[in-house]
Amino acid sequence: MKKTGSHYDLAIALGYLLATSQMKKIDTADKIFLGELALDGRLRPVNGALNIAQRAAAEGFSFLFLPRENANEAAAIKGITIVALETLRETLDILSGACVPKPIAHQAEENSAETSQDFAEIRGQENAKRALVIAAAAHHNVLLVGPPGVGKSFLAQAMRGILPPLDAEEAIEVTKIWSAAGLSPRGLMRERPFRAPHQTSSIGALIGGGQNPRPGEISLAHRGILFLDELPEFQRNAIEALRQPLESGIIRVARAKKASFFPRDSRLSPR
Repeated sequence: MKKTGSHYDLAIALGYLLATSQMKKIDTADKIFLGELALDGRLRPVNGALNIAQRAAAEGFSFLFLPRENANEAAAIKGITIVALETLRETLDILSGACVPKPIAHQAEENSAETSQDFAEIRGQENAKRALVIAAAAHHNVLLVGPPGVGKSFLAQAMRGILPPLDAEEAIEVTKIWSAAGLSPRGLMRERPFRAPHQTSSIGALIGGGQNPRPGEISLAHRGILFLDELPEFQRNAIEALRQPLESGIIRVARAKKASFFPRDSRLSPR
């Protein structure tokens, strides 16, 4: 499998130092090393740290060494010790026993999107509000129809505020998707996402894809709300591409050598 990205920089550097006897031998059987290495020796964060931590724990690894910016995110996974690093030198000192790892500083959990509109601020529109409450409770999609200026966008944004907060399992699911897309949060995401792609968005932006497939808008809205403003203005092939994911809850992005699968479980609120 061809290497892509900078995830393996730290591991390659340590492998070189071991092979050239520039560091003492260490037992790496229960350790995973992750991180991009800058030219000055600092470690930079990478995408997908939460996904890697979960897989490492499932495979029986005991330690995950990674950049400090990724540590709070990866620490959500139980059963594996997260070692937060800032530089290659610090990594060598910890492995040699010259210093002990710094504790992972608790950071505020990142909100998934902008602050929600307050449902209580909406005056009138009783039928629309009733429909949104039913949709939120029963996990239905909603179609908002009306002339400009009556508050359709405000209603869609306010719907997120009446959804229950993400539970622990859902928070990990959502954070994994955002992390894989390169939108790494500082911790677990607790607010349900609200995504509003522009009507000129391509199929790839909506569904996901690329040479190294990454989630699209429909997956970034997982467990939250996907708002398609001015639905008739979207390209027809883009709307058709949404049909299968909306029915099955899974997005399959096929490429020449492999296929990637992304989840889709969100309320759809077009207007």
